[in-house]
Amino acid sequence: MRKMFYLFLIISILSCKNAIKNENSEKLYANNEVKLFTEPIRMSESLIVNSKEDLLGFWEFDDNKEINHSYLRGIFIFFKKNEENKVIGELYLYGRVEPVVFDLKEKEDKLYLDFLSDSDKIDYEKLQFEIKKGSSNLKVSSYKMSFQEKESKDGGLNFKKRIFSYNINSVIDKRFRREDDGKTKSYGKRYTVSSDQVLKINPSKFLLKNSEVENLSKTDLYILQNLIYAKHGMAFQNKRLQGYFLTYNWYLPLYENVDKELTDIEKKNIDILSRYEQNAVDYYKVFTR
Repeated sequence: MRKMFYLFLIISILSCKNAIKNENSEKLYANNEVKLFTEPIRMSESLIVNSKEDLLGFWEFDDNKEINHSYLRGIFIFFKKNEENKVIGELYLYGRVEPVVFDLKEKEDKLYLDFLSDSDKIDYEKLQFEIKKGSSNLKVSSYKMSFQEKESKDGGLNFKKRIFSYNINSVIDKRFRREDDGKTKSYGKRYTVSSDQVLKINPSKFLLKNSEVENLSKTDLYILQNLIYAKHGMAFQNKRLQGYFLTYNWYLPLYENVDKELTDIEKKNIDILSRYEQNAVDYYKVFTR
């Protein structure tokens, strides 16, 4: 419970006030309003940090046994480049992206990162990370929110570095719930759920046959297309879709566009899935509160 309390304090420090718009966009791999990670990614391949160069890469909240909730995987720090005594990157919080600059200090066998920002959207006075050389754990060492009188030490929160790797065998094992384009009725909101049939399909491994997809619903076809993009590290704009893929350990939201990374099989399968989606139907249920 103590760690959960500290976690939500950190989230409060870093969270922005305004939500990302266009949550209901249909084709999530196109027409993104927010440009995510468009520069070439310079990642150090080392999981062990011995120098500031080893910091470069993607760090995620360490989902340990004490705090075992999949939604916490929405917290990421992306260190993109070093400039003198600063590290420049981006902070990813549940679909939100905020540019960040860290003041880098080196003392004996540790590296210290102080979070700096001139944004009025982030409510904090101090936030510091530290990592011991030869270690792979980036630790929140201290922080102070504007409403706190004293600085808090060691929230017990760690981040671990991840190296992205495409895996053709990555699949889904849970249904996806999709709301009806934001349309509502007076008695509730319509929604549909993907079928168990899509859980048996790997659209990256084999060419799909017409007989395999002709009876799938629109949502089935939709999630299979986006499964292909997710395998390549696509960062989705839609929070529901983003949150769905974040429940899988193989997924890492890195890129705005992955079209050049698609295999020939994936390109052909996206084409057939897209064509069938145009004429497919969904069967909706109504959610009322």
